[in-house]
Amino acid sequence: MGFISVDEERFDEINTAGAGSIFQGNLLQPLAADSYQTILSEKNIALEHYRSRAQFLAETNSIPAYARAALLREQILELDQKAQEKLDTLLLNHMSQQLGIRYRKRQLTDKPQRRPLMLEDIQHLNPFHWGYHFNAVVRRGGFDIVVCRPPNGAFKPTVAEFIQRFSDITTTKGVTEKTFRTSKASLAKGDIDVSRTWLAYQDTYANVSEYIYRSDLFKHQVPTIEGKQIRNPLFWKRLFIEQCFNLLRDSGTVAIVISSISWQDEAAQVLKTFLENEADLSEFTNKPAEDKAAEDKLGEAKAGKNPKAPTLQATNERTILISVITKRSDSQPL
Repeated sequence: MGFISVDEERFDEINTAGAGSIFQGNLLQPLAADSYQTILSEKNIALEHYRSRAQFLAETNSIPAYARAALLREQILELDQKAQEKLDTLLLNHMSQQLGIRYRKRQLTDKPQRRPLMLEDIQHLNPFHWGYHFNAVVRRGGFDIVVCRPPNGAFKPTVAEFIQRFSDITTTKGVTEKTFRTSKASLAKGDIDVSRTWLAYQDTYANVSEYIYRSDLFKHQVPTIEGKQIRNPLFWKRLFIEQCFNLLRDSGTVAIVISSISWQDEAAQVLKTFLENEADLSEFTNKPAEDKAAEDKLGEAKAGKNPKAPTLQATNERTILISVITKRSDSQPL
């Protein structure tokens, strides 16, 4: 999540609102950077300044190359952190005021509580603002090509990811996939630190999902029937496909490496129809030679020639499908 582009008019409205204007859960003071263009100009000027200074230091040979690189990197990171907080504040206003999202906090023994969003909530999600980090690319319309390999499965919290992401606490507490139980009764009886961390981890998915359901960037993830949005489960592959498409310029291409994808359910049809109308679609399959041999043996088994032939369940998992989506030049803007 994060901004691909910024509505500068809304940005200016925020700046002129003043300190007396209270947004949901946040007293939004006038930002140090007056406009989005000011942020970008500040970044580009600073980068050019740093490059010039690094070149000067290189010519004088007064500082070793590794030290010059470290100096430049630290200064750029400091600038990025400054811009990140400003953009996160804009995202806070966008999510709370424009999308009407409130933070949903799970409880061990009670119903989830909702409260106003705070800047810390946004920062915890680590938004990536494409419009800032790839300003020149976004300004000219987007990327020529995007290549990615999204995770499999539904967009939801899992015990495996939880244990990996919070290995500092799960390792210390001896928590494994086999021993960890996620029911409220089990959490209430278990280690309080692990239980609270699990609930916070679930909260993150819940709040990002709320953003996805309401954001125009992902408006083709769920169907709308009779004016009502049907909130079906979200899937990583479809989320990646739509976001990659958002990042393309006209005639740009995205190549997505996946094991398989299904367009059969109703939710998938929304995205599929959109892509068929706005892009040219093609697929390429890279099937290992051993899978082809297994197919031949399976054919023999079906014909009764080789009843001991193996099935394709294991070998099909190695088959790679590359979906290629090329955005048409007359594609409608999101």
